[in-house]
Amino acid sequence: MCDVFSGRGTTLLQGLLRRRKALAVDINPVAYCVSAAKASVPQLSEVKRHITLLEQRYADSNRVVLEHERQLLPVFFRRADLLPEK
Repeated sequence: MCDVFSGRGTTLLQGLLRRRKALAVDINPVAYCVSAAKASVPQLSEVKRHITLLEQRYADSNRVVLEHERQLLPVFFRRADLLPEK
């Protein structure tokens, strides 16, 4: 399959998930980056390792700093509840 206007790479991803030969082309560099990311699926063990690392960094973080950073986010992202206590 060939998607000559790959955009966000969804057609590419679906083709790869169905174990088909897939080609995606787009002149937009953002489209290239997103499509390339979707085509490079990481190993589950690597994802789990990275999640564990993020959880540890969060657990070790300063709640005051996190709350300050949350307040700097656009309104859409500030809708999250206050951070839970440790």
